Amino acid sequence: NEKSFGERSIPSYKFSEAKLIVGVGCDFLGTWVSPVDFASDYAKGRKVSKEKPTMSRHIQIESSLTITGASADSRVVVKPSEEATALADLYNAINGGAASNPKIGKVAQELLAKKGASIVVSGSNDENVQLLTNAINAALGNYGSTISFSSSYNTKLGSEKSASALLEGLKTGAYKGIVVY
Repeated sequence: NEKSFGERSIPSYKFSEAKLIVGVGCDFLGTWVSPVDFASDYAKGRKVSKEKPTMSRHIQIESSLTITGASADSRVVVKPSEEATALADLYNAINGGAASNPKIGKVAQELLAKKGASIVVSGSNDENVQLLTNAINAALGNYGSTISFSSSYNTKLGSEKSASALLEGLKTGAYKGIVVY
């Protein structure tokens, strides 16, 4: 997010307001970022009432069954090594290219039909995969509607770069008066 938007934070995801949710290797109901909050919000979007006659649709692209995948309306099963490729395929199809996987092409069509009212999330720790996920959400106009930086998750604010610099400083003696054992 810092590279994409200059924001070193995790945005809020409004699952209850999304008409289409696509998770790529992301167990957002079980283990990802804030599953208790996400499960509660997701459930609101899945309730049908007189006032809200439709519920959100959920597609999960993953390699092994997760809590989130078990709750999905549709699952696209890929190998673990293919999750990033599936996301790249999705990006290409959303931006006018052709998807090499017909199932991913269908997901892209559904996302394009729900521009500004969808969410795409990835559970990958690969920075490039997250940049691609951000680009997909930006192309779909999801920022400012279903995804927002106005209230963000302030977890894991530590910086590997800062921690490494501190450790190096301690080793080289740049930080006087601190003893490293």
